[in-house]
Amino acid sequence: MSELSVEEPDPEDDENQPDPTPPSIPQPPPKTSTRVRSIKRRTVGDILAAKDAILADPDPISEGLPARKRHRSAHNTDLEKALFIWFTQVRTKNIPVTGDMIIEKGKQYGTELGISNFKYSEGWLTRFKQRHGISSRIISGESTGIDVSLITDGRKEAIEVMKNYDLKDIYNIDETGLFYRMLPDRSLSTSDHVKGTKKMKDRITIALVCNADGSDKLKPFVIGKALNPRSFKDFNAHLYVDYTANKKAWMTSLIFCEFFRKFNARMRRENRKVLLIMDNAPSHAEPLLSNVRIHYLPPTTTSHLQPLDAGIIQCFKSYYRQKQLKHLIHCIDDKQPPIVPLDKDIRFVKRAWDEVSPTTIQNCWRHSGLTVNAHNDHDISTSTDSGEEDFSDLLAEAYRRLEIDDDMQLSVAEFVGLDKNSVNCDTLTDDMIMDSITRSDDAPSIDGDESEYDDDFESKVPTTNEAKSALEKVLRFCETFNDKDVIEKCIYIQDFISKSTASKSKQSTLDTFFK
Repeated sequence: MSELSVEEPDPEDDENQPDPTPPSIPQPPPKTSTRVRSIKRRTVGDILAAKDAILADPDPISEGLPARKRHRSAHNTDLEKALFIWFTQVRTKNIPVTGDMIIEKGKQYGTELGISNFKYSEGWLTRFKQRHGISSRIISGESTGIDVSLITDGRKEAIEVMKNYDLKDIYNIDETGLFYRMLPDRSLSTSDHVKGTKKMKDRITIALVCNADGSDKLKPFVIGKALNPRSFKDFNAHLYVDYTANKKAWMTSLIFCEFFRKFNARMRRENRKVLLIMDNAPSHAEPLLSNVRIHYLPPTTTSHLQPLDAGIIQCFKSYYRQKQLKHLIHCIDDKQPPIVPLDKDIRFVKRAWDEVSPTTIQNCWRHSGLTVNAHNDHDISTSTDSGEEDFSDLLAEAYRRLEIDDDMQLSVAEFVGLDKNSVNCDTLTDDMIMDSITRSDDAPSIDGDESEYDDDFESKVPTTNEAKSALEKVLRFCETFNDKDVIEKCIYIQDFISKSTASKSKQSTLDTFFK
């Protein structure tokens, strides 16, 4: 867009010459650009009425898009959603996509959606690409060939790109499925015909992100099947993870783009330029980001080149499974069903991810061959700190409590890897894309009433007196260990409960006064 300019008047043009003014008449003050203009009351009202929409509109600069005078939202949102899903899937297969292809596919989807009197013009195409961060570079990328040296070449290419970044500014993302209620029972893990298997295979998808030196681990991003399952009553999942949902608990291109626009916004606030390494899964779209450069690993090389797949996710799941086993044993001792409700699972996910150490992360990056170990190049099996001996004892105790036959018992490695090959995303056909856009039963459940959560239950929030009584017991227990730090923490929590209760009581009194 050309810059706006103002032509200087031609001194030889009589029409541009000012009329002569007698000296006795004072000249009016020159107009300045700081003149205050009045705004109509109705205009202010319209702006305030649209406040939520304006604030929700992403900053085009933070998205890596050119600034524009005004936001133009799509008139046919379903059409653009379907078209964007198709586009991201085609690009993950390294198939070049032209503007004409997008327009033709748009016409096909428009017909199926019953859209008429709509012009698939070049202007619409430009706005579609701007709204979804699609650049000409992304569209016209060349297909990548596959050969016997793919892994070696892929590693060299990644290392070459990484040379321009510090380790703290190089990130990796990977998704993993988690059967968070799965018991360590071979019959339930190998057969879909065993009674109760379906309920034991309740799953979520977790996206994990960390940098190469282990100094930054993003909050786990969890995708469930219900936006608000029953166990989420009076529970805020976002205190522990970033949470969203869809019918199949899969990562989609739309969820992926939204997740990384937030990541890009954070990098922009911190004035950092970072590199993001990831595989070419169908859901991994490439949004235009101002502060994040994306580097795709070659297809089929994930298990060899991706750091998160080189032991980090395994370590995370080892910690998770240990917490799950402790919970199951506790349930059996209390004569409760050995079930992990989703709210407790969310807490376990957060705690397990917190326990993955920077050393483990650094070792796994080195094991992938993307970074160099300058000190000791030991095997990856000794570079994770998940305590396998303690895990084995815990698993044996769980088998004893659950009364699982010897031939049905899993090893530690088998239990940790139960969901290793679970599907976290899918390549959708045109019919599946249309169904995902138009069918209401593909939307995530709001209330969590789908069959996967049938035995999920509401967690009762304890009263103030119950909390104080429980904490008093914890304090008395901790005093037997003579640990001053732990005792001081218990006292701090006691003070917190007392102050919070007093604050609520005062607020209630004021509310009552003003009624």
